[in-house]
Amino acid sequence: MNLRAQGIGWVDERGYGCVRLGIRQRWSADADRHGLWRDREVFVHPVRNAARFNRLTQTTCYAAALALRDAAARYEPGARQDIGLLGACGEATLAANHEYFRDYVSCGRTLARGNLFIYTLPTSPLAEAAIHFGFQGPAFCEMIPGNVLPALIETAAGMIRRGEAAAMLVVRVSEAAGVCLVLAAAGCFGHDGLCAPEDAAGQAEAAQRAADTR
Repeated sequence: MNLRAQGIGWVDERGYGCVRLGIRQRWSADADRHGLWRDREVFVHPVRNAARFNRLTQTTCYAAALALRDAAARYEPGARQDIGLLGACGEATLAANHEYFRDYVSCGRTLARGNLFIYTLPTSPLAEAAIHFGFQGPAFCEMIPGNVLPALIETAAGMIRRGEAAAMLVVRVSEAAGVCLVLAAAGCFGHDGLCAPEDAAGQAEAAQRAADTR
């Protein structure tokens, strides 16, 4: 199977972009990153419960939506897709856990807001993305130290070759920044894609380095 990285999207505190499409956009002075929810070129329909998302979940959904746009992988409300999600967020969920337990302690150690509890799990951002985009493939988070992207891409490629999903999104996020790539067979979305899987991590890293210097 000739697998290709079909698209790469990234987002950080200064802007966002799509690698294949050559998009690099700064946040405007009068509209912060929350305005991206209303961009129908990125999110083709409103994201349910977006107002309750924590920062990590927002970043995950932004990066996934931008990668799908870059890959020309359209989705529709209510449609289901044989696409999986493989993510790495390191220790980013610690902030959500701290917030939840601070709330728990301030409430006399008897209760805390359920909305805070939802995002204490590292899989919660992936689950929210899968719900919105209609993904029905496997979704899980790998806790890998060091340079995680090559290992994640290798795992995702193996899953596609074993028939576990037609395509995979590989996501690496923190609260401040995220990068996502779409991996699928060549021609899956009507174009040749960006590069081979073994080169995809380098493309993603280069995109973020370019964003850091703009």
